[in-house]
Parts: sequence; structure tokens; C-alpha cells
Amino acid sequence: MKPCWAILILLYLGAQTVSSQEDQCYGYPVQISINQNDLAKPQLFFGALAPFGHQLLLNESISGKLVKADPVEACAELRGDVAGAVVLVQRGTCNFTTKAVNLQLAKAAAMLLYDNQPGCVFMGYDHKDKELVGNITTTLISISQANGDKLGALAAAGASASLQAVSIPRWDPSSIVLFALAVGTVIGGSVWSGLDHTAHRKMSAQGRTEASLLQGHPNVVSETVDITPQMAVMFVVVSSAMLLLLFFFLNKVFFYVLLGLFCFACIQANAISLAALLRQVMPGQAARVTQVPGLGPCPTLVVAAVPVSVALTMVWAVWRNASWSWLLQDFSGVCLMLLVLRTLRLSNIKVTCILLPLAFVYDIFWVFISPLFFNGESVMVEVAEGGSSHEYLPMLLRVPRFYLAQLGGYSMLGFGDVILPGLLVAYTRRLDIDLHLTASLIRSYFPATVLSYAAGLMLTYVALVFSWFGDQGQPALLYLVPCTLGTVLLLGYLRGDLSLMWYSSNKKYSALSASDGHESDPEGCAPSAIDLEEARHQAPGRGSAGAGLDLGSGALPASVRRS
Repeated sequence: MKPCWAILILLYLGAQTVSSQEDQCYGYPVQISINQNDLAKPQLFFGALAPFGHQLLLNESISGKLVKADPVEACAELRGDVAGAVVLVQRGTCNFTTKAVNLQLAKAAAMLLYDNQPGCVFMGYDHKDKELVGNITTTLISISQANGDKLGALAAAGASASLQAVSIPRWDPSSIVLFALAVGTVIGGSVWSGLDHTAHRKMSAQGRTEASLLQGHPNVVSETVDITPQMAVMFVVVSSAMLLLLFFFLNKVFFYVLLGLFCFACIQANAISLAALLRQVMPGQAARVTQVPGLGPCPTLVVAAVPVSVALTMVWAVWRNASWSWLLQDFSGVCLMLLVLRTLRLSNIKVTCILLPLAFVYDIFWVFISPLFFNGESVMVEVAEGGSSHEYLPMLLRVPRFYLAQLGGYSMLGFGDVILPGLLVAYTRRLDIDLHLTASLIRSYFPATVLSYAAGLMLTYVALVFSWFGDQGQPALLYLVPCTLGTVLLLGYLRGDLSLMWYSSNKKYSALSASDGHESDPEGCAPSAIDLEEARHQAPGRGSAGAGLDLGSGALPASVRRS
């Protein structure tokens, strides 16, 4: 059976290609010190400054009596004397600018806005209110629902509050962990794909059939999916349709359907990845099979890995909101992405030049341009935050922040930001195998493409730190696609391989796979230097009247809220 789930995951990646620095209390951090007569020392809470209103400086503090707004949502004129007070306001009914104006009219010193649902809301504003927003001088701070409930009890007890901006580094060490996870996954998936490709080539040279692959080589995926130009175009179309579907209809029921599909895919990916690990530990068991009722013979190590995979996935699903759940989510996510990179293959650079630029435009449109058509809301950011389901979609890597962990934020990266450029990186690994370049770091494409992916990811982090194009999540493909695809195209042009890379595919590798071997290719499956030179000159654009050479591989086969 073809791994259709891999295609579905790739199509769904479109909803998760936005990179965000944190998922709660987004903004400059503020320390909230609560003083009460019966307290020996102040209680400390943390919130985040809104992008409008008075911006606290590092040497500046605001103090006042802590009171709860009446009405609590501050959507009408406030009752009671709140002049000079720090006022607790609940999100809901009206937009944030209306609440801020009402507090300013009542001469409040600051507003502490707490969410009406678990989490912490980012206070945005509609661009049509830009002139009004410029006249707001009240300090506006977002806090979580949990902190809002605690501060409400303290306000009732007559406490006072002091607000002070907190100095923290521009970057968080959690970004280093996330960077290592992303780059490591791309490298691992590419190497795995290359190992499969080498085994396929060797067996093709020996005259082995596809049906016999799994029997002699249990480490090899016998079924892969080559991405065609039509599939590349459909990726953007289907992803856009799914993104709109999630934007308009994402609720608890819809979320649990997606959660179930994600868990099902993770069980498969975890089991296959764990089985591959067991094969390295117990190579003598690699060829053993076990009869499974209803399924027939299955690799024994896969059968052994399935219960562990099910247990890990179910534990994460039940306790997915626990503080430690990110470990299991990242483990399953890495396994899933490794398997997708191993299974889906770009057939040539022509397909790559269709898929990645379209994904580039898709990412930019749904993050930056969609607010112009959807009442100021970024469709991508809204979907990534879970919409009305109040749940964050799990198709991302996340690592808790090291600094000011009280804010509860995470460094996050969507699966699409790993897999889409990763398909190109895996392509270059197979390309190096086909062109017999793996022994040369200077001539090979794979190391340079890995470095370009790392550079694009670092550029994404720089954009987050300095808030390029705004304070919301960054479309990482904006930086990753030019870095990776640009590098491969430039190297291919300079080395004279671009025509070969543009037209070749993996369907007829037999023309070169039966070679006389090579000193650095003990498998005896690499084409000779003469064969490769002839292949370059036979490729379209090199004076050949032919339709182009099929080298195979997959390389040559491949394959914010406002209220």
C-alpha cells in the first residue's frame, strides 16, 4: 500500500509553516509585584506589554492599588474610582482599544488584561484605529487567565501592584535546542533517504525486483512517492483550502479529529523509527518476521516496536498540555518528519522549482497579506494558535523558554519549515550518490545545502528577535527557500550540472546502474566517471536531441487577535 498518509501530512503542513517565538504572553516582559500587609515579601507575576499604549522603560515603574474593573470587561464607562489604579480587565465583548480608551478616560494607571480562556492573549488592534491607538497613554499588559484569577483574589484583599519592565536577552537558549532538532532532522532524513537509494541502486544492478526488496533488506522502504509537478501545484491549492477550512471551522470537535489523525501517523512513524534503531542494536533479528493475524508476515522488530509507539503516543495525547509533554511531542514529530523525508522524493530540480517557490508565496500570503482580506487577522497565525478550539495544533516542534519561564512561552517551528526545505536537502544527498560526489566535501551538493538550510533558519531567528515585518510569527519559508534553493541552483549552474538536474528522473536508472564499479564505491553500483561525463553532455540544453537522461534517485528521483 502506498504511504498515502505521508502525502496527507505534507498537504497539512501548510497550516504549520509559520515559525513563532512563543505561544503565550507575546511581547516585552513586565514583572508585576504584588504587595499586601500580611505578606513578608511581594508575590511576583509576569505579563507582556501590548504593542500600543505607554511603553515602560527599564528604569521606570508604575505603582497603584490593584482593583478589578466594573464592568469586568471594561466595555463601558467604569464605575467607581480607579484613578491611578492598576485595573484587572477580562477579555471579551469589545476590542482592546475600546477597553484601553475607557480605562484612560477613568485615569487608570495601567490595565492588566487576562484571558477569558486558558492561555494569554496578544493585544492587537485594527489598522483603521491607528490614529486612536496613537493617543492611548495608559500602560497595557497581557497576563494569563491563571494569573488573572490569582490577582483577582488579591485585589479583593486590598493588595497593591508595582509594574516594572524586565531586561532579558534578545534570544533565548531554547532556540539553540530547536535549531539543533530541525537541522538534525533534515540531516537524518536525508541520510536515511540516501541509504535507501543506495540499496535500491545496488539491487537494481543485481536485477532484483521491487517485490523482493523487503525480504532481503528490511531496512529499505520499498515504496516511495515521487512528487510530480502536478502534485507540487496541488500542494498549495489543497493546503490553502485546508487552511481556510481550519480558519473558519476549527473547534473542539474538528481539533480532536485532527488530533486522532496526527496520533495515528505518529504511531506508524514511531514504530518504524524505533524498529530501525533496534536493527542497529540487534542486527541478527533484522530479517526475522512474525505472523500477525489479519496482516500476515511482518518484521519482528516492527511488531515489537508498535506497543511502545502506541504507549508513547497515547501518553502524549492525554497529557499534551502538561509542562513535560513537549518532549514526547518533539520525539514523535522528529520520527514523523524523518519518515516523510525518507518516503516523499523530489524527482528533479524542475519539480523543486515549482514546489518551493509556490510554498514561499503561500507562506507570505497567509501570514502577511491575508489580514487585508480577513479583518486584520493573519489566517496562518490564527490557525497555528488553534482558533476557537483553544488548543495549539500539534504539527510543530516546541521547546520551553529558558528565560522567564513564568510567562509559559515556547520557541516553536512548524513541520513544514523542516520538511519542505528538507525534501530538497534529501534530493541533494541522492544527487551526490548518483553523481559519485559523496567522497568530496567541496564538490558534493549535500553539505552545502545543509549549511544553507542552517543559515536560512538562523536568518529566521534574527527576524524574530528584531521583529522584522511585525511582532507576529515569521513565515520561515521566506528565508529558507531562497537560501536552500538558491544555493543548489547557483552551484548547479557553476558546475555545469543544472541541465542534468533539471530533466533527470529516477524511473530508468538501469542505463547507468550496471557499471564496472569504482574504488570508492564497493557496492559496485555507481556509474563510472566516463558515464557521468557522457550523461552531463546528453542532458537537454547540452546539444543532445534526446529527451534527457534518467539517473534515478529521487534526486534524480528523487522527489492577533484584536478582541
